[in-house]
Amino acid sequence: YAVLEYIEGQTVADAWKLMPSEQKKSVIKTLHDYVTRLQQIKDDHSSTPGPLGRTSLACDAFQFGHKAKGPFEDSAELVGFLNERLDLINPKRPKPLDPFHGEWPLVLTHNDLNMTNVMIDNDRKVWLLDWGRAGYYPQYFEQYAMIHTMPGLKQPEDWAAAIQEITGDYPEEMEKLDSI
Repeated sequence: YAVLEYIEGQTVADAWKLMPSEQKKSVIKTLHDYVTRLQQIKDDHSSTPGPLGRTSLACDAFQFGHKAKGPFEDSAELVGFLNERLDLINPKRPKPLDPFHGEWPLVLTHNDLNMTNVMIDNDRKVWLLDWGRAGYYPQYFEQYAMIHTMPGLKQPEDWAAAIQEITGDYPEEMEKLDSI
C-alpha cells in the first residue's frame, strides 16, 4: 500500500543553513532514532534482500551502480554477488580487501536519506520522504546511501559529519562498496 500525505514545511536542504545548532542536533538525534526503529521492523519478507514486496525484486539502489541487480533470494546470495564484484577489483589493488561477510542482518533501510528527503514541518517534527529505494539490506547500506545520494548537492560539513551518528559507522564496508 502507498499512503500519501501533504506535509507543510521545508526540506532539511532548504532549512539547514539557517537552523540553530540545537535544532540541528535534534534533527540528527531524531534521524538516528528513526534509523534504529526501521532496523527493528520485520515482516514475512524481511529475510529477502531488496525492495519491499511479496516476492524477490531487483535491487535498484546506489550500492549496485546505475542498473538494478538481482533479485537475490537470500542474504547469502546478496553477499555472494557483492563478493563477485569485489573479486573483480581486488587483483588491481595493492592490498586486496577482505570479502563481505554475512554477519550483518538484513534490516529495513530507507536507502535515500538525503537532505532533500527529510522534511521539517511547521511544528519542527521530522518527516522522511521518498521511500522509493527502501528495502531490506545489510545495515551498512544506510550509511553508504547517505554518503552517496547527494552528488548534485553539496552536503554541508556538519551534515556530512553527522552521517555516522545517524546510521552507525562501517568503515570497512564503506571501503568495499566504494571499490565496487
